[in-house]
Amino acid sequence: MKKIFLTACILLLLRGVLLSQSTQNVVIVVIDGARYTETFGDPAHQYIPNIWNQLKPLGTIYTSFYNDGITQTNSGHASILTGTWQSILNDGSELPHKPTIFEYHRKERNSPAAENYVVLGKTKLDILSHSDHPDYGASYGATVDTTNFQYDDVYTLENVKDVIATYHPRLMITNLAGTDRAGHDGPWLNYITKLQRADSIVNALWNLIQTDQSYKDKTTLIVTNDHGRHTTDFRSHGDGCDGCRHITMLIIGPDTPIDKIDSTRQTQIDIAPSLAQLLKFHTLLATGTIIPSAFIIPGMEAYRMEQGWNLISIPRQTSTKDKALLFPTAISPAFIYNGSYVEKETLETGVGYWMKFGPEHDLFITGYDLHADTINIEEGWNLVGTLGVPVSLNNISVSTPDITLSDFFGFNGNYYTADTLLPCRGYWVKANRSGQLFLDASTPLNRELNK
Repeated sequence: MKKIFLTACILLLLRGVLLSQSTQNVVIVVIDGARYTETFGDPAHQYIPNIWNQLKPLGTIYTSFYNDGITQTNSGHASILTGTWQSILNDGSELPHKPTIFEYHRKERNSPAAENYVVLGKTKLDILSHSDHPDYGASYGATVDTTNFQYDDVYTLENVKDVIATYHPRLMITNLAGTDRAGHDGPWLNYITKLQRADSIVNALWNLIQTDQSYKDKTTLIVTNDHGRHTTDFRSHGDGCDGCRHITMLIIGPDTPIDKIDSTRQTQIDIAPSLAQLLKFHTLLATGTIIPSAFIIPGMEAYRMEQGWNLISIPRQTSTKDKALLFPTAISPAFIYNGSYVEKETLETGVGYWMKFGPEHDLFITGYDLHADTINIEEGWNLVGTLGVPVSLNNISVSTPDITLSDFFGFNGNYYTADTLLPCRGYWVKANRSGQLFLDASTPLNRELNK
């Protein structure tokens, strides 16, 4: 229930922005069975030079992206397209049980079959056309471009080119099956060679999109995997090991921030509702949530959350004060200090909070920058917040001349003396008596900060 409520709030936040978005088409490319350690997880990125050097600067990559369902081809693809975890047979004999994005798109937007395409790399993936859900099904399915050459990604690219040139689909998925096949067959050199080929094909597809006048600057490209491979044996996959679950995702498009890295944990089932927002339809039965960083939203800023305990404050005027909505990735309550620690669910600007997070990641907060604030302080130690821009100590003053302050102390795993208060951080400061702090980032204040 909490996740549904969070999704609804994010949808309301995005609705006005998305009405003016530029994306008119979405293309999903699934590099079948590529392991994260050979893609974004490889410090040299030697097997994906085009994706890393040419495409990454054009969009946003996701470094904590996971398949939390069945790490097999058909279930993975079905989870991507339905926005729900699907456990289906891997031989192509079982349809997804929840509606696919094609069914939602066609039913809600009255979209013809020729605007919705599945271009195959594996023939068993013809099941991606539609689900067996009684309210949707074949009458709302996508057109399937079959293949006579399974696992040949070069041939698959030619099929994609033909489909684009002939139909210009609004919504399309294609499967590059060569990497997975080569992984199963071995040897290692064959696997990485096919991965390098897939990398070149993704780059060629983006170049094609940007030279086609029907697609140029109107199309969002999503590149991901259905599953990875075993951590200890690249020849297979299918269990819950990190090698099978940890996968890649890259989003490039006119509505997505450029040259960004999002390390917030996201999953396969978040793709469907996110692309549905881009194309303005609804995935009513999806359980995934939209990915905020997939969209350029005026007033949205990214703030780095370090692993472990952080001293945090709200740096913006936001539409909500709910801790669960502002800091959804926190793994602890928010604690204020007023002589002792107190848990808070409703947060205020000007106040510092202790919060704990998992692996470091960017957290996105939407609102208007705070450029000035008045903060009440008490005698003794205070945990205070700051503004939406860096604040020099010269821009801090006190309400009466007889108030003296200690240094400001920040926390980055260890305490340090701060000479500038940074956005979204909290700071300790000790006062000799009660009063007020004045923070103003616009111009240096004439009042003197007493030390």
